[in-house]
Amino acid sequence: MSNRKFALTFYNVQDMNQFFELVDSCQEPVYLDLPDASVCDLRNNKEIQALMKWMAPKAGIERVSVQSNCSEDAGRLLHYMATQKVIA
Repeated sequence: MSNRKFALTFYNVQDMNQFFELVDSCQEPVYLDLPDASVCDLRNNKEIQALMKWMAPKAGIERVSVQSNCSEDAGRLLHYMATQKVIA
């Protein structure tokens, strides 16, 4: 893990399953920014993922901010942000 932090904000994520599969495939933690300014690892966190799906069942995720310390993970997340498609 590097000392670099990559902060990304996604808007209008329609395919939550695909987004969570991407997050779960990351090499290092993907920290979800919470309203109280704390963070939690969203990667493989089925409880938080289920809560996010429950909160936006049809419209998708309107806005979600995450952080990563891994440049490879951040690159894949950034590609998804730009295209809404996952790359291997």
